[in-house]
Amino acid sequence: MTDYIKQTVRMNFSMLLSMATEQDKMMAPNRSIAVAALGFSEREEALDPLLNALASKHQTVVTNAAFGLRMLRDPRTPGARLGELIENEKVRLETRVGAADALLELQPVLHNRDSAVLTWARLAHLPLDEVDPSIQLHAVHGLGLTRN
Repeated sequence: MTDYIKQTVRMNFSMLLSMATEQDKMMAPNRSIAVAALGFSEREEALDPLLNALASKHQTVVTNAAFGLRMLRDPRTPGARLGELIENEKVRLETRVGAADALLELQPVLHNRDSAVLTWARLAHLPLDEVDPSIQLHAVHGLGLTRN
């Protein structure tokens, strides 16, 4: 199934790239689909549109952009951007957990792993009742990946 998705995304890459940069409120559903799909493109040109989508006013676009980054696995992804999203309590929990999952998946391949470790450390130092358990689990797992 993943191979089929990758093939479809490659064939429609230009259209998806265009949709991923669309700012019109009416196009938010299409943009959210496009940013999730771009993660399967395996192309470095997908990174900037995905990072830009993290700043969208539409939570579904942001959630799918985090998923797209997870699937893209680009080592240049700034882990701090996902960390900011994880720690932002104004963002809905589903989005924050998705960002935590993305950061955990990306951590081993990131050029700058320190930003991920700093995020996990900040979260691990908070009282247990202040952080959602699924985010705490990601933090513990991420710290464990350091083997330090």
